[in-house]
Amino acid sequence: MAAPVNRSRFLLFSAVPVIALLIAFAASRSIHFNPPVTPQEQARAAVPAEPLRLDLRQAQEVHGLASPFRTASGDKAGYPETPLAEMAPGNAQTRSLTFILMNAERKIAIINGQVVREGDRFEGSRIARIEKTRVLVKGKGGQEWLVLQEH
Repeated sequence: MAAPVNRSRFLLFSAVPVIALLIAFAASRSIHFNPPVTPQEQARAAVPAEPLRLDLRQAQEVHGLASPFRTASGDKAGYPETPLAEMAPGNAQTRSLTFILMNAERKIAIINGQVVREGDRFEGSRIARIEKTRVLVKGKGGQEWLVLQEH
């Protein structure tokens, strides 16, 4: 069990912080600081209060403007006569193998200007194998050997 606390010690330890706070408060009240802004600066910065004028606008009706999105029915001016489906390139993608680099550490090829390695994905297919003069590309449509072009 804890020893009983001496009453005079208790009063001393509780009174000292209260007295210190009172002294600090009295000292702070007796010190006068200069204002951070001079009276001339305060006068220049003062904004005179003036009444705020609000103009309530009324909705205006506009007549005679046509919608920029509406076109005349049957207007074909500016459209080509050939259907777009005929002008678009076909679905057959031609792949062009232009470079193969092979050494003990890596096998790299350039197909359609894109650098690929074995196992890479390329235009929905996978590069299955890279040999000295050709590359095997496998996809959903089957497999295709691309042969190195000679220039």
